[in-house]
Amino acid sequence: MLIENINYLKTKFPTAWKVFQAAEIAGDQHITLEMAKNQQHTVTVHIEGRINYLHSSYDPQAEAARFITQQSEIGKYKHVFFYGVGLGYHIAEFVKRYPDTPFSIYEPEAAIFRHLLSAFDLQQWKNNLKNIYLEDKPGASYYNLKHFTQTIKEDVGIVILPSYERIFRDKTSQFIAQFREAVFAKKSYIQASRVFAKRITINNVINLSKVVHSPDILMEGRDSFQGKPAIVVAAGPSLDQEYENLRFIKENGLAYIFSVGSAVNSLIKQGIYPDAACTYDGSVKNATVFQKIVDENITDIPLFFGTTVGFETLQNYPGKMFHFLVNRDTISPFFLRRKDNRELEMVKGYKTIATITLQLLSKLGCNPIILVGQNFAYTQTQRYAQGIDYISPELKKDTMKDLTTVIDVYGNETLTSRTFDMMRLEMQELISSLDTTEVINTTKGGARIEGTTFIPLEEVIQNKLNTKQIVSRQWLEMKPTEYDLEFFKKQAEQMETIRVKFEQIVNKFDELFAEMNHYIQSRNYKQLEKCFTKFDKLFTRLQRSEFNSRVIFPMNNLMFEQIMKMFEEVRFSKDVVAKAKRVMDEFGMYLDNCRTDMKVIKYLLEEMQQEVLGEIVTA
Repeated sequence: MLIENINYLKTKFPTAWKVFQAAEIAGDQHITLEMAKNQQHTVTVHIEGRINYLHSSYDPQAEAARFITQQSEIGKYKHVFFYGVGLGYHIAEFVKRYPDTPFSIYEPEAAIFRHLLSAFDLQQWKNNLKNIYLEDKPGASYYNLKHFTQTIKEDVGIVILPSYERIFRDKTSQFIAQFREAVFAKKSYIQASRVFAKRITINNVINLSKVVHSPDILMEGRDSFQGKPAIVVAAGPSLDQEYENLRFIKENGLAYIFSVGSAVNSLIKQGIYPDAACTYDGSVKNATVFQKIVDENITDIPLFFGTTVGFETLQNYPGKMFHFLVNRDTISPFFLRRKDNRELEMVKGYKTIATITLQLLSKLGCNPIILVGQNFAYTQTQRYAQGIDYISPELKKDTMKDLTTVIDVYGNETLTSRTFDMMRLEMQELISSLDTTEVINTTKGGARIEGTTFIPLEEVIQNKLNTKQIVSRQWLEMKPTEYDLEFFKKQAEQMETIRVKFEQIVNKFDELFAEMNHYIQSRNYKQLEKCFTKFDKLFTRLQRSEFNSRVIFPMNNLMFEQIMKMFEEVRFSKDVVAKAKRVMDEFGMYLDNCRTDMKVIKYLLEEMQQEVLGEIVTA
């Protein structure tokens, strides 16, 4: 191997070097380095008595040039991900044509990577090579892709070397599916961050007055639900087949029924009131789900709400409300302390209220937990159950081309979306951690959910639910959790203290930027360079600020990621003036955003404190 490659890997890509060292390739004789007809290197892979060439056995470089020419879309991407490196001919051709485009390489066969190191100098790619990934064991692709999606923010295109699809067919097809899911999940995260980041913190603050005056269902409700069967009703299309079964369960009190999301409207239309409706969505639109309850003043359906829920949902809700703390909530744990000094318990945030509710009920000790209408898939004609006024249940033909397939509870293929499938995988992850809770899936025609047992609901009624009534309404008399309001008041004062300190740090940046501009104008580059040391110290203070970690960063996490990426890009720049101008411009915009958020949160905190402490004083 080229000693330069070893040193380069150790210095620039130490993780890849460690993986390469750990890979067991010494005895791997089925992958060999050979000479093509034009005296360039190629690689042969011996599988089942056949010799397969990774590159042309005549002219590998010409083949690579043709391949890159065929990639007509490659120039539009901000980052290119190469799966299957081989000896790197196609990547070298890419670098020649697109010298300014960053890229990452992924080699699933460590033995092939060994030959690359012996035949090619990796430092020829050093300007734009951002990541090197190798596989040394099953499951490594998951962690490699997780790292990739966390570090790359640009629009990414994937390029698969065709010989890998031919020679390593199963491994390559599995990776492509994983890659698409990982990138889709990342895009979903970015979209959610853009939409909900500020909303979640705002909801947390406004909702605190409702939290303080309601019971914590997770902490206070275990005695009421421990060991009792619970049904989680979702709004999948199969729900339309289960109303009579649910009516029988409700009328005979055989299990507690909890609706999630829009399913409450389908149940109401059938005259079936769940024992509680569960919600946690932080969007403005979430209030629409419960508008029917508000308009008809239905007081008999209690609401279990996560503290991050859209505040509009709670403002006019006519029924009793019970809260549960969500780990994405950075505000409530700051203000709240129980009078009995029991430690606050939180629910892990998931993408769907169905998975959140499943987790909540398992923590309450419900057993078994029975899923109804949890399709995570479509029928040939429907997306959702009937009876939801604000969404159309029909599956439109023009959307079917964008769907994928999963295996249903009967072992057949059924249509689903990437979003639904991602939600299903997330629920499976939770279920795998529920050691003592039996989860039964009764969803006819729904996607198979690993970790559950499929049993039709009528069979569950006959074989799993007792004939005697187990549902009691006594839990509705639960009193609000006793939070320490003296502690709350002290924390309100502390919140203002840390807010003022954060504001002072932000103002210090203004002073520093004025100083930097002065040195730019006077061309005093030596003093300008020293300003970056001051900047680093000030930035460290900003990051360590508790107001930043609890309020500002959660509201601006995506923008902060972009700022950190900018810092990484300018860190080694020798053009001190250009570096200073970019930092002042982009970080200055970030600080302006922080100032706006500070003003909004200051106002909301004052309003919330008045509602919490003012009502208590008056009482």
